[in-house]
Amino acid sequence: FIEPSPGASLKFDVNETLEEPLAVEKTLAKLTEDNFTIHDYEDEFSTTSGGLVYAVIVNLTIKYVAVVFRGTIGATDAFTDLNFALNTECFFKEEKSIFVKGNKPGTHAGFTKYLFEKRKGEDRAYVDRIIACVSDQFEKNEFVKGKGFKLYVSGHSLGGGLANLFGFRVAQLKKMGH
Repeated sequence: FIEPSPGASLKFDVNETLEEPLAVEKTLAKLTEDNFTIHDYEDEFSTTSGGLVYAVIVNLTIKYVAVVFRGTIGATDAFTDLNFALNTECFFKEEKSIFVKGNKPGTHAGFTKYLFEKRKGEDRAYVDRIIACVSDQFEKNEFVKGKGFKLYVSGHSLGGGLANLFGFRVAQLKKMGH
């Protein structure tokens, strides 16, 4: 970039980027060195107004499986963010899924709907598809199984909400013996 004069806007200098790779390119090169692979990626039903977007990633060098969720990008996602009524059904259908007796727990309805809605053309919810992919990595991937890999879940904004709920779901299922 060229240093702007007072009151001027930044201008893009093509010559500078030809000499030095962009930060994204450097990051991708580093991930390749770390044996970084994407095992599931979903954005087929997303639009510029939003929709659930996630990836399941394995890093063989640093030994982790990660689930990452994209944040809010448009009106559909913004309305999902604003739907903060409590959903008491999806995570807490069965009595054995409630660990504090006498409670009526609930989760953010908008985020929960994104995770529990069924992908077009499938009979299972997104959360079940993602959990199946993660389970496959830990149980069937010869480079991961039994090698001390950790699970990381991440996201920003809407993605952060989805990451928290997904992490909670994994812990909940583990506690229930699944």
